[in-house]
Amino acid sequence: MPAIASMPPRSSGRSSRIRHERPTKTPAYCGAVALVVVAAAAAVPAVANAANVRTVALKRGLTSVELEVRHKTGPSPPAILLSTAPASLRCSVADYSYVNRERRARFQMRIRCPQARRGARATLVFRAPFLRTFRLRNGVGTVRVEVDKPRGDALPLGRLTTRPRKTGCEVGRSRVQAGSRRFTATARVHCRGLPANAKGVLAVGGLIAADQAAFIGSSARAAAPEAKAAAIRQGCDDPSTFAVGGESVSWKDCHTGPFTLGPWQSQWVGHIGSTPQFQCESGWTRHINAFDTPVAWLTIGRFAVDLVTDPSDAWAWSWKLGLVTNWQFRGDVTFWWKYRCFRVNRSVRG
Repeated sequence: MPAIASMPPRSSGRSSRIRHERPTKTPAYCGAVALVVVAAAAAVPAVANAANVRTVALKRGLTSVELEVRHKTGPSPPAILLSTAPASLRCSVADYSYVNRERRARFQMRIRCPQARRGARATLVFRAPFLRTFRLRNGVGTVRVEVDKPRGDALPLGRLTTRPRKTGCEVGRSRVQAGSRRFTATARVHCRGLPANAKGVLAVGGLIAADQAAFIGSSARAAAPEAKAAAIRQGCDDPSTFAVGGESVSWKDCHTGPFTLGPWQSQWVGHIGSTPQFQCESGWTRHINAFDTPVAWLTIGRFAVDLVTDPSDAWAWSWKLGLVTNWQFRGDVTFWWKYRCFRVNRSVRG
């Protein structure tokens, strides 16, 4: 299947247990399995070569955190375990984001700690997501996630896929409810034509309080996610001109696409290069020469194809090795390819 993605809780993991419950076989259910997973909190289980620990100082009031980390969890979101010292601080997370572009991830967070004193610190442990595997059967079922999350507006992240990958499973309606300390999400999943012994794989992560717990199970209610109108338009922006010394170079940013991913969705986009869809119109070029226009090359030279989102504040997604994934529990994300075109003008001196 195209990868049904995005199912996260705030959990940590002193211990975990998996329990399968056999649901009543209603006509709507058609035999799909219900999954119940409980991940208790406290000590973090050891994960070889996956943990990355960062510590930041906390101010009284609002602290802004911005970190660049190497993304090590593939198309799945990392679990980001948050703790404070002293532990008695009643901090709340105003917002956070984790965006991965080809193994280079940027984490941003705003955390408010009214009682923080000098020496107060927050510890963030970036580690592998919590994985749960369960049996799949043909039919319609619902998966539910309940999480005791950190105070504030932070939501969990996640990804749901199947083994084997190419199966006839689709995620339909979903519903999200978020309180100050509790998060609940449900998603309707329909599978058909499954091979024998097909499995579902759930990766849960995102910003997790290191002393909280998560519950993942079955439910029956769902609703369609909201869609947002696109603000980026197809084609190129009006050109601008960079002129300094003897150099004069016009440039413009161009967009092509788009494609939209809802919660729980991934899409294979392949390896991006100088394909026809990223070509410039006649008289314009994708590259300028560092020897002919060295200042422009350093200042406005952007030669790679990038992936941008609408809304621009989409806060959790991944682009890695040709696979794009929306990790968010709610809200569609529209993706556009962005590239730059150049035109070298006559020398200013000449």
